Amino acid sequence: MLDLEKDDLYDKLLAQVDREHGVDEGGLIESYRLCFEDYAKEQLKIRGRDINVGLLAWEFNNIQQVLDNVAAKQVEDIGYVRIITPKRRRGGVSTYVQGRFYWHCSLNPLIEAFTIAHEAKSTQKIFNITKLMQEENKMAPPTKYSSRIELSFLNRSNQGLATAGSPEAARSADATLFHWSEVAFSPGAERIMASTMAS
Repeated sequence: MLDLEKDDLYDKLLAQVDREHGVDEGGLIESYRLCFEDYAKEQLKIRGRDINVGLLAWEFNNIQQVLDNVAAKQVEDIGYVRIITPKRRRGGVSTYVQGRFYWHCSLNPLIEAFTIAHEAKSTQKIFNITKLMQEENKMAPPTKYSSRIELSFLNRSNQGLATAGSPEAARSADATLFHWSEVAFSPGAERIMASTMAS
């Protein structure tokens, strides 16, 4: 049992995960921190389109692979990722972004990942992607709490969502990682854009 009073709680949790998976302390976690695709493939599950198939190990589709290649190149060249993409229906863009945010939040402390969707139904649908990743991840980090649209991890990282036009959307100004789905259909887009770009 871990001592939750220790300042180095998160390092202890990571070490425990590594021991449970039979690798040297820091080995598995550090390798996953370096490669999102490996983490996604080996630890994350997604819902298949065919309801008879159920959950699937996540293999990037063509669109997701292109996004991952672009993101990796941007990190190498400029140190961060900024991608604007037209959204093809059911192309896997939101799944990719939520998975990438979950990767950062679950393996690193003090990350604020935030997503805005244009309507409440989409907000919940997008969050369900993240929630499923946490529920099915064999290495899932412990959470302080999980609400209807937010995961708050013990490592002090948070992954939340809001609907455009809601008071919660103003929280995007604090985001380390930010995703805005269906910008063109979002009420109050100018106000959200101003607060987000200022941060």
